[in-house]
Amino acid sequence: MELGNQIKALRLQRGATQEALAQHLNVSPQAVSKWEREAAMPDVQLLPAISAYFGVTIDALFALTDDTRMERIQSTAAAVAEEAIAPFGKIDILVNNAGVNLSIDREMEGIASDFDTWTQKECEITVRVNVVAPLLLSSRAAAQMRARGFGRIVNLTSDIHGAGDHLAYSVSKGAVDKLTGDLAEIMEGSGVAVCGVEPGWCQTFLGGAKATCSAENTSPGMLVPICMEHGANGKVFHAQDYAGMALEEAVARAEAKYCFLK
Repeated sequence: MELGNQIKALRLQRGATQEALAQHLNVSPQAVSKWEREAAMPDVQLLPAISAYFGVTIDALFALTDDTRMERIQSTAAAVAEEAIAPFGKIDILVNNAGVNLSIDREMEGIASDFDTWTQKECEITVRVNVVAPLLLSSRAAAQMRARGFGRIVNLTSDIHGAGDHLAYSVSKGAVDKLTGDLAEIMEGSGVAVCGVEPGWCQTFLGGAKATCSAENTSPGMLVPICMEHGANGKVFHAQDYAGMALEEAVARAEAKYCFLK
């Protein structure tokens, strides 16, 4: 089922009008009508709000099965790096930001989560998105970066720990930290810096309403390891440490901390 047809089916199931959905999303009824007629697609930034309105996951909006989702993860991740290289002949910067935490999906569907409730399928999906995709993207990008003698790879990580209802997510981020550390060792001295960034518990769809940090405060911390000339390789940066700073100030602070300056 296409996205527009799924939105229409969910709307009718809920007994809502196009006008009611449009008002909730702060768009025009004409926009909703176009979605349902497959004449246009909703902005990707609206997908979390649409899924929340209907009480379903984003994957449910696209009517993806678990098997279809995992196949798409594997095939897409393997192709993205090649597609990005094609127009310019190179990749200078790779930021592995995409990730899933199926605890959020479970919460939306009213399913309880704890350390002993995770299914094999949920664990496989989490690992494929959060670990396998960054590994495939990073390895392909790092190879051509090293050949040119320059590159930056940033993997988003998390400080989450001891949370049984987020165990699969937490374990996947531990694997990302291992990927970052090992690839940094491999790239040492090559001109390629591989590092991690911990953005903080941010008020996003993934972080939820109880999160303590605004997404805006991650800047310029997210950019610091990309802009540093030296000292970023193998390090993990905490974006909230640089909240409110100008980018130049944040970079100077990080280089003073991580570099041996004469």
